[in-house]
Amino acid sequence: MESSLVVSIVFFLVAIRFILSWQSSRGILNRFIGSAKMIELLRSCGTPLKEYQQYPLIAVSGVVHSLVGLIYPFPPHVTYRSQIINTVDGGTLSLEWVESPSDTEATPTIVLVPGFEGGSISSYVKRAAHDMQRKGYRSVVINFRGYGGIPVTSGKYHNLSDISDLSLAFDGISTKFPKSPLIAVGYSMGANLLVKYLSEISPKSHSVIAAVSAGNPWDLLGLQKYHMSKSKFSQWWFGIYHRAAVWNIQRKVWR
Repeated sequence: MESSLVVSIVFFLVAIRFILSWQSSRGILNRFIGSAKMIELLRSCGTPLKEYQQYPLIAVSGVVHSLVGLIYPFPPHVTYRSQIINTVDGGTLSLEWVESPSDTEATPTIVLVPGFEGGSISSYVKRAAHDMQRKGYRSVVINFRGYGGIPVTSGKYHNLSDISDLSLAFDGISTKFPKSPLIAVGYSMGANLLVKYLSEISPKSHSVIAAVSAGNPWDLLGLQKYHMSKSKFSQWWFGIYHRAAVWNIQRKVWR
């Protein structure tokens, strides 16, 4: 109850802060923070140049998006079937499957790659898995080391600069359903890792036929420098965010 109150208060403050600069539509690159090289890369894609209609209030910033995802109640009930994957260094991952009796070997599989500290227990992941099942798709959530209730069983935690665990997860998915085309959906930090994986792994080495990058921070270092050089409010917010993230990781490692 107390944590929900704190989140609600922070959500209100952040919403007030960003609603003052809200615009009805804009191109993604107009809001992008990062290096000139990254901006040039995104510009070549075309889609980031297009304007889009923002959802009122909650679309004013990524921070507000995250907070809404935390406090939004009543996620749908999802029944997972767990598949544990052990890494060569003693780490543990899991694949959380959501299937229907009508699924076949060739039913497309939606691979959900959660964001930072997210997993199969996250509200937004459950909603996505539930929606995919209703639409007739098989889905699977990748729980990285320490994510989604998976214990930390090695000296290595989930690392956003290392695609080896993601690659291992995709191998496990393709081995289980070799005839199933894979459609990958990454959220936030998970989107960053997914794009890194697809850019480094040969298309001949995986079964991913399409991918969605949702809320990708793209240039993590550039984003960090930007927010820490801005107003006292931004520095205060990121200080809270960082301390909470570190505390949560420590709690998992010590458990």
